Amino acid sequence: MNVSQIREELLKSKSSQKRTYEIGLIIEPNEQIVPHTMEKVKEIISQYGGKVISESELGKRPLAYPIRKNRKKYLEGIYKFVVFEGTNSTVENLDRLVKINENIIRHIILKVKPQKGK
Repeated sequence: MNVSQIREELLKSKSSQKRTYEIGLIIEPNEQIVPHTMEKVKEIISQYGGKVISESELGKRPLAYPIRKNRKKYLEGIYKFVVFEGTNSTVENLDRLVKINENIIRHIILKVKPQKGK
């Protein structure tokens, strides 16, 4: 086995390894589009081999600074969080598809560290 084969094997094992992640979303402050947007996010997670663990929200809050997206200026947004289990592929595809969603103002995906003793 040469170096390139070893590298490919490592990449394959890393990409297929499931981890726990959390995505934080700031959604356009329109209560009617939030359920549809959240369903779309959960659908993307499951479509790419992930599994939703939990969901929470902070509700409508003012933004720290005005954000312009799609020729609109936002001063507040609805904050939602989804904890999910997935692979690198799940995270890459979720990041790509959330970026082009018009209803999501900002997002961040974080890796959740397992708690010690569990």
